[in-house]
Amino acid sequence: MKSLSVNVLDKSDEEFADTLIDLALKRNVAKVLTYLKNVKEVTSRDLEMGSDCGSPKSALQCANLRNLAG
Repeated sequence: MKSLSVNVLDKSDEEFADTLIDLALKRNVAKVLTYLKNVKEVTSRDLEMGSDCGSPKSALQCANLRNLAG
C-alpha cells in the first residue's frame, strides 16, 4: 500500500493530546486519537510516525480503539 503524506502533531495537537491525557486517557491512545482526527485515511506506518508511537504500540492502541467502538 502506498504511504500517504505523513502529518505530524503540531503544538495545538500536542495540547489536545494533553487534554485527553488529563481526562485519563493513556498517552498512546491520546496521541493516536489526535493524529486520527487530522486525517481521512492512514497507513499503519503513517500512524506510527505521525503519532510518535512505536509500531507495536500503535497497533495495540488501534485494537483498543476498535474494541471501544464496538
